[in-house]
Amino acid sequence: MYSNQKPENPKVKPVPDIRKIIRDKIPQIREHELILFALCVVGIIFSFLNPLWYSHAPGFDASVYALFGKMWAHGEIPYQDMIDVKGPGIYLINMIGYRIGGYPGIAFIETLFLVFGIVSVDLALRLFKFSPLSRFCSIVMVISLLGLRYYYGDMVEDYAVYLAMIASYPFALLFSLRRFNWTIGLIPAFAFAFTTSIHFNNGAYFIAWYAMLFLFYCSNGSLLNAVKLALSVVTAMLTVFGGYFLYFYSEGGMELVNNVVFYSIVIHINEQAYNLNIPDLSAGFVGFVRTGLWIILAGFVWLMFSKDNLLFVSNEGNDRRWFFLYLGFGIIATIVANSLTGHIYDHYDQLYLPFMFIPLAFLMHRYLHVKQDIHISFLTILFLLVFLVSEHAIWEWNRLEWEEPAVYIHAGINAGIALFVCLSIFILRRWLGFYRHNHTVFLVLSIFISFIISMYALTIGHTIGVPWDESTAIKVKIVNENTEINDKIWVEGNMYQYYIWADRTTASPYLITTQLMAPYDFKTKVLNSLDYFKPKFIIVREKSVDDFRAAEKKNQTDRFSAQELAFARFLRTNYEEVVKGLYKYRKAPEVVIPHDDEGDLHPVELSDKSESAAENGNSEKKSEAGMIKADTDKRSEAKTETQASELKTVETPAPELKAVETPAPELKAVETPAPELKAVETPAPELKAVETPAPELKATETPALKAVEVDR
Repeated sequence: MYSNQKPENPKVKPVPDIRKIIRDKIPQIREHELILFALCVVGIIFSFLNPLWYSHAPGFDASVYALFGKMWAHGEIPYQDMIDVKGPGIYLINMIGYRIGGYPGIAFIETLFLVFGIVSVDLALRLFKFSPLSRFCSIVMVISLLGLRYYYGDMVEDYAVYLAMIASYPFALLFSLRRFNWTIGLIPAFAFAFTTSIHFNNGAYFIAWYAMLFLFYCSNGSLLNAVKLALSVVTAMLTVFGGYFLYFYSEGGMELVNNVVFYSIVIHINEQAYNLNIPDLSAGFVGFVRTGLWIILAGFVWLMFSKDNLLFVSNEGNDRRWFFLYLGFGIIATIVANSLTGHIYDHYDQLYLPFMFIPLAFLMHRYLHVKQDIHISFLTILFLLVFLVSEHAIWEWNRLEWEEPAVYIHAGINAGIALFVCLSIFILRRWLGFYRHNHTVFLVLSIFISFIISMYALTIGHTIGVPWDESTAIKVKIVNENTEINDKIWVEGNMYQYYIWADRTTASPYLITTQLMAPYDFKTKVLNSLDYFKPKFIIVREKSVDDFRAAEKKNQTDRFSAQELAFARFLRTNYEEVVKGLYKYRKAPEVVIPHDDEGDLHPVELSDKSESAAENGNSEKKSEAGMIKADTDKRSEAKTETQASELKTVETPAPELKAVETPAPELKAVETPAPELKAVETPAPELKAVETPAPELKATETPALKAVEVDR
């Protein structure tokens, strides 16, 4: 009996069923890794809100820090050649980033910190046994708030958030292990040390964890673990700050080290620094209200005290009291940290963001997986979303300082809108009897919203940090076309973005923000620096120009300070206006050289001859900062104790410059004090100095340049 079936060919393999493979393989993909990958993608997309990716300028604070990173990468020394009031940590990060790839390299370093922080927070929340979707929603919400509301490139607070996020997983491990581990414990310790080296009052998150863990170890009868925890912090602090000490001591001795300590710490705690005598705690409380953290904590505490919400890490004990203690320490420390300045800026609120991850993930987890907690968790999350969206949509954010009453008025209006929406939804749900939710629908909706937000961030990223208006763009273009890469410019006030747009460095090392009251004559030091370097371009606020011209017409210039009048005379004597607010240096070598007592150390742009030398690369071989240092060392042997008195008499050199540089208006010198008239009434040596500059430069010593050198 024969069969009609053909024998199978063993060499022919059956065609695989693609649909069957997909059905079999997709469940094998671990949800944890998929969520983590999605979070990293969202974080990278949000990083493109950083204007430095496009070589645009971020906020004025971050523009200064990026400029410092560039100058440090080119060999200049912080707190000596450029001075600001933040710690060396932020400049070190930007220096490394600039060496990697210029300004985009700085953005790249910041993106790395953000991604590592996201990974660490996700692992910490996983350790606390939160579901993948609850972790995803919690992290995306905080990152969205950071990116769309607060982020405009203020790096100090940004890095405080990133480093706190990086330390989250090690802290969670130290808590869950119930004992100290050196390998794990040194990671948050060094993160804490580096955070304080950026800005000493940005470590509130670390203080909260360390205070809670120390008491936690002590309560468990393990004093040795508590001591090890404290020793890890001391070790990290000594290592980080010891490294800074060795570097700055090798570059400038104890004088430079004292400058670092003064400008990064001491100047902030001076009672007149922010025109305050005591910290303004109400100003520090603003961020707690504006971030919506109070809303999250209200729902979090409510649910934590319900009947079965005692467990976070283990089944052995009641961990909720320790998390309450951690959050309490954190809020108090952040309020104190933000109250030191007494000012209210949007980016100060960022210090509260790291405290949102755990309670927000807890609320999301209870909403998704615990039936009896659906109402409380849902209404809390809805209230938070409406509060934050209305705040961003109605009021947006502001680079300038907020008035405290306005902040609370805005928060009250936002809370009223959120309360109305929540009550409406609650009544509607009660009326319809709809209390259930679909996990899959919620997942799809969360991913869709995250995608929309990410695409929005990616779309607007390249539009952030461009010149403010057409007038600004024209000034930037003129500076770029008429200067070389090593030329210096100077910008008045807080318009530090010009240094990034023009890709030029500053002619004055003093870049302290105007909101901080320096305990010395700041404006005179800036004027002396400008007198020495003679930057090719000076950019002044157009409003300042209008105010001064209007005061001149009304003969009311006496309302300006002596330093402001000296700067105006210096500007008119040495510079000509190209467009409104932009001044170009006048070439007058026959007038400038007699005024200079050591012309061989003068900046290269003073004469045509020195310009040709700059084209040959002499300016690259020796920077102006190096000239100052060498000149100071050279003349330190011949200086006497009378220089202190000379310094006081030369603080306003502008009238003398005007009398010397323009021979025709020398008749005006009669109006100046007698000592200056005597200096001008003997022109013969000055004319001789023009004809034979080198001998005359060595023979004469005018006090003006001496004062500049002493200030430097």
